[in-house]
Amino acid sequence: MCQSAVPTPVSSKPVSTKSSDRRIASRVRSLFTGLSPFTGLSPGLSPFTGRIGLTGRIGRIGLFAVSMVPAVQAPALAVRAQASLAAYPVGPKIKLTEVASAAQPIGVYGRPGDESTLYVVEKAGRIRTVRAGSWGPTLIDLRSIVSTQNERGLFAMVFTEKADRVFVTYAAVDGAFTLSEFVVNGETADPTSERVLLRIAHPNDDHYGGAIVRTAGGLLLIGVGDGGGVGTRGGVGDKANNAQNLNVLLGKVLRINPTPANGGAYGIPAENPFAKGTFDTPSGARKARPEIWAFGLRNPWRMTIDANDGLWIADVGQSNWEEVNRVSVNAAGVNYGWRQREGTKAYRGGRKPTGATDPVFEFGHDKGRCAVIGGAVADRRVAVPGLEGKFIFGEVCSGRLAAFDPARPMQSAADLGDRTPYLTFVGNGPDGRIYVTSLNGRVYRVDAG
Repeated sequence: MCQSAVPTPVSSKPVSTKSSDRRIASRVRSLFTGLSPFTGLSPGLSPFTGRIGLTGRIGRIGLFAVSMVPAVQAPALAVRAQASLAAYPVGPKIKLTEVASAAQPIGVYGRPGDESTLYVVEKAGRIRTVRAGSWGPTLIDLRSIVSTQNERGLFAMVFTEKADRVFVTYAAVDGAFTLSEFVVNGETADPTSERVLLRIAHPNDDHYGGAIVRTAGGLLLIGVGDGGGVGTRGGVGDKANNAQNLNVLLGKVLRINPTPANGGAYGIPAENPFAKGTFDTPSGARKARPEIWAFGLRNPWRMTIDANDGLWIADVGQSNWEEVNRVSVNAAGVNYGWRQREGTKAYRGGRKPTGATDPVFEFGHDKGRCAVIGGAVADRRVAVPGLEGKFIFGEVCSGRLAAFDPARPMQSAADLGDRTPYLTFVGNGPDGRIYVTSLNGRVYRVDAG
């Protein structure tokens, strides 16, 4: 893996599927039965640390009682998942073209009004720019305040519409999940201008989530993991039931107005389902955090909003199932079912919560697959015949990239023909192309094969 802080010259050479790191990854998978801290198995190859290590075993957890939570049924925008795919048929052929090398890149983002600059997020805490095939200025360097232990790091970013501020999510040195705002001056952001909006105590060093997107109205949606944990700390399988507990922020999608309000760092939109800080039950009102927009999530590592106002969430699974969710971005109070459900299946005897929403797509941990990484709906600029309008995603263990038609997800999934190890991101770039990042130090563009 590239660890150097010195920019590596940008290359347009397509990536070979026979590269040495692919062979190494294949040998690692053949030697170890576990997968990753994402899945809670042991031992594993962490897609974040890029190293092999014992990550603890899942302890036995008995039947779960369904928590008392409001039954809110979201309007689904696509056919729900029906079954695992044993294998993907061949779809449109792609090739991964390397556009940059960086130190553990985990995402590619854009700036409003600028289609020519890629903002590359590095796990260690830098956001760097690539323009016209060369490195540009570093937007910001936060390495001194970011923890990189296991799945910790700098997670994601999004600009305001005017691009005068940038919001980032990261794990602080004390492990807290943090959402902060920085002032942008021209091509750089001022690291001394940090305004912390959210700090969420995080009990372990995994399952942070970290996705962040901005709505058309300027609100922020933030994906927060369930708190994770392995070994003696007891968080595997969300033992604390954080995802179904409406009085904690773990295992949720949060929705806030980032403008300070009422003496606080942010405002609570009136449309939030628990904006008043309570929810009704047959036995009376109970407390709920007003920031919560959706709940029942395990590790929402990536989210995106498509051109039809569909909110996509790729939620990394536990032991057996990976899931992709899509509902209207305006659907409030959606319960995605974790820890009672993993995908559409009961998790350790759990019952589906009343009104919970099933994913539109799922796949099992067979064929060497695990840890969904997604994704994006390709627009007309994707430059790969047959991919326009398809949802493109990947998964960590096989490095496979695949796509499906949002109108019939489980019936249309197709293998795109190229792979990369240590996958961390699949998403839209500012130019409408699909970009992929890998902890092997590479940033790729998806081209026609």
